[in-house]
Amino acid sequence: MRTYEDVEVQNTLNGGWSSGFEVIDSEESPSGVEMLRLRRRSDGCILPANVSVDRVRPVRTKVSR
Repeated sequence: MRTYEDVEVQNTLNGGWSSGFEVIDSEESPSGVEMLRLRRRSDGCILPANVSVDRVRPVRTKVSR
């Protein structure tokens, strides 16, 4: 993921996706998994825990017909 990319984060309770986040940094965990540091766009708050790259996806743009 690119830094400052708009992303959605998967909810661990119900599997749904929440928008309104951006990637601000990434690092590799000791087990080799890419972990992302995220900021909530609404208030600029940095999430307290890094999120695995498999629980984050780029925001999908809507295609108009």
